Amino acid sequence: MLPGQWFDERGCSLSGENESLPIESLKALFARGSTVVYATETTENYPLKSISENILKIMGTSAEDCVADADYWRRNVHPDDVQLVYEEFRNTLEVGE
Repeated sequence: MLPGQWFDERGCSLSGENESLPIESLKALFARGSTVVYATETTENYPLKSISENILKIMGTSAEDCVADADYWRRNVHPDDVQLVYEEFRNTLEVGE
């Protein structure tokens, strides 16, 4: 999976290609590493739909608490980066990459 690739909850590519990922295997891999993987809604403020379990050891907040808090992502992006991050989200959604 590369940055800017979009997949649904089953790991199926949203780019129209017939790709799939072994989601449970990826979840287990990321749970042990230092890379946090997340999925957001495509609505205003991009609330989290899911986030890898290793967020607990990296940020001190459980994945469940992160997803339950609609503003978690926005509050935890560095203030100097918020505008850029949201512009990139919008651009990615418009272009589809």
